Amino acid sequence: FWIDIFLLVLVLYYADILLDLKQLKVFADQRLYDYLRFNALGLLIPPVLTVWEACHWLQQPSPERDHFDHLVASKLMQKIIIVLAVATQTHVILLVMWSVRFKQKHPLLQGAKNA
Repeated sequence: FWIDIFLLVLVLYYADILLDLKQLKVFADQRLYDYLRFNALGLLIPPVLTVWEACHWLQQPSPERDHFDHLVASKLMQKIIIVLAVATQTHVILLVMWSVRFKQKHPLLQGAKNA
């Protein structure tokens, strides 16, 4: 559980983001603007799908969602938190902390190492 949650999810997720940003810098430095545009577009797709999946998760009954409802009562505020967490790429840290707290992998992290 601990290796999966910290190494395969948390560390690899942020290492992948750093490598993607490094690659964008290489494309910019080499003036390969077409590659830069296509890769930047490719980097925008996962956050959009993550927001969609998280908003869909909000509508499904589950113990995790009930706990989130208890922490944040307003549905609008829940959606704002999700969008901000994904936009700032802190959602994985929050989900890992949740998983550690309950010693169970959060459903939104289930496919994280397959992505």
